[in-house]
Amino acid sequence: MIFSKGKAINMRFDKKKSDITGEEHYMSGCNGMLPTMFDVQPVARKNKIHQSELPVVLCEKILDYVTYEVEIKTVLG
Repeated sequence: MIFSKGKAINMRFDKKKSDITGEEHYMSGCNGMLPTMFDVQPVARKNKIHQSELPVVLCEKILDYVTYEVEIKTVLG
């Protein structure tokens, strides 16, 4: 899950929708078009802690798309 504070930020110009409507439109909350598939190796079965564990690399790639660099905060605890 990805949580954000406040309204989603308009980050990227939506050319396709703008061409169709003739008005400027922006995609809310995305730093790019999310691909339909990521080329990431799954977590090896012997290294899994939980059955539905996601690779850290996949999470990092998704965060790159849906946030600006200054929005990501590391929580240490």
